[in-house]
Amino acid sequence: MKLHRNVAIAATALLLLTSPVFAENAVGKWTGTVKASEGPVAVSVTIVTAPDGTLAGTSQSSKKKAGAPMKIEKVQSDGKTLRFDVPEAKGGFKGDWNEDKKSWVGRWASEDGPLEMILSRAK
Repeated sequence: MKLHRNVAIAATALLLLTSPVFAENAVGKWTGTVKASEGPVAVSVTIVTAPDGTLAGTSQSSKKKAGAPMKIEKVQSDGKTLRFDVPEAKGGFKGDWNEDKKSWVGRWASEDGPLEMILSRAK
């Protein structure tokens, strides 16, 4: 009985150690596009760790105020999902980490409706 339990524990540990777990640190500069009805809109997002340990940052787009930086708020990431709001643009992003694309793939939600948005780490 004890042997079966030890084998089960070892097998579970091995499975957990060998299963791929993909997570991405959201801190850094990200670039990409929003697929808007008038065509793709270039965006860049910079996420930093604030002194209090929370995430904060700025966003720029080729559509809004000629690329002037806008503050992003309510930044949350667990390495698998990234979400943030851009109050000045009246919108927000929620996406999941796509290991194959090495990008955050999700939706920009605003008064124009939900639009596909992909963010990749800037080079």
